[in-house]
Amino acid sequence: MMTNELLAGLGQQPLPPQPTREEVVQIIDEVRKAFGAPGDWGYGTSKGDSLLRLYTVARLLSRPVVAADSEAANA
Repeated sequence: MMTNELLAGLGQQPLPPQPTREEVVQIIDEVRKAFGAPGDWGYGTSKGDSLLRLYTVARLLSRPVVAADSEAANA
């Protein structure tokens, strides 16, 4: 049974569709605009370090997707 079917059977709302990479980057950018730089919250603190990791994810997701080298994929 599918996840949304299970949730409906339990009287729960279905899950929204998964966001695209571009949508995730846009959401993280909105967080950046709202919360600012990680250093504003203190590097070495849980908030500052969490923002740094989140912004790093956005930077990685912004990179173009490159097909894996067939030799490396088969290794």
